[in-house]
Amino acid sequence: MTLWSGYEFNKQEFTPDPIINELPVLHLDLDMKPVSETKTAAGTYYMFGKDALLFTANAFVMMEMFGENTSITWMYYFDEFHWIWKGKCDVTYSLASTGNTVKKTIRLEEGDFIITPRGSIVEFKILPGSDLRRVCGLMPGYALHPYIVERNKKEAEAAAKAKEK
Repeated sequence: MTLWSGYEFNKQEFTPDPIINELPVLHLDLDMKPVSETKTAAGTYYMFGKDALLFTANAFVMMEMFGENTSITWMYYFDEFHWIWKGKCDVTYSLASTGNTVKKTIRLEEGDFIITPRGSIVEFKILPGSDLRRVCGLMPGYALHPYIVERNKKEAEAAAKAKEK
C-alpha cells in the first residue's frame, strides 16, 4: 500500500517507507517558543525545531513564524497548504502555472486556510503589530523534492561505503 503514485516504481533506499501501520501525530503546543531566530533583509524568520515538524515520504508539515513587517516570496514546487494560526498578512499571488498571470492580493487572518498550487508565486507580507505563525505542509513529502532527495542519496551512499570498510 502506498500513499503517493510512483513510490514503488521509483523506490530509493534513502526514501523512508510510507506509513502503513499507524498514523503519525504532530501535537503543536499553542505556547511553543521558537528555537532559533534568523534576521534577513526581508525580515525575521523563526524556526521551532523537530517538535514542530512532521517529515515523512508522504508529508512534510511544519510550523513557522515570521516577524512583523517581514515579506517572504516563494514559488511553490508542490501543492501546499497554509493554516494561519496567529497574526495577519497580505498575500499577493500569481497562478502562472494555470495560465493566469494576473496578480491578486488577499488578507489572511487567524484561522484562515489556503492552498497554494504547484507553480504559484506567492508573497506573504506580515502586517505591523504582530508576528505571523502558520502551519504549512506539502504532500507528497520530501521524497520528491530534488535537493533533499539528492542530499539523502549522497548520505546513503556515504553510509554504505562506511559500512563496507
